[in-house]
Amino acid sequence: MKTTWTTWMLAGALLASLQWNLSGDPEPAADMPHDCSVEPASLGLDDEQAAALDRLCRADCAEASRLEGEARAALGELYTAMADPELDPAALRARVAKVSAARERALQSLLQAVLEVRAVLRPDQVRSLLG
Repeated sequence: MKTTWTTWMLAGALLASLQWNLSGDPEPAADMPHDCSVEPASLGLDDEQAAALDRLCRADCAEASRLEGEARAALGELYTAMADPELDPAALRARVAKVSAARERALQSLLQAVLEVRAVLRPDQVRSLLG
């Protein structure tokens, strides 16, 4: 079975995104996975599964990264605005709404990617990858 490193990048990106979105931190935590050190044999992927995950990674990773970047930027803007001596409550509420919308888009993208990955893997493989 031939797999590429991008197959495992998807798993790392999904886990990192989920952890970041659940943590509420404006920046990714240092301990979030940035690479996928999962051995292909550890999941027991067949060639078809490996090819499907590779395609998903190429399709989903760039979009997920873009959306997470937007959410981080919006949260950073909110923190900056909260420190402004001339605090404008209406502007802060608008920034909170922007953060919420950006996080919603990032989480929806993550959910879609996870659902697509789950459709490719057997239940035991899902548990090994995401459990």
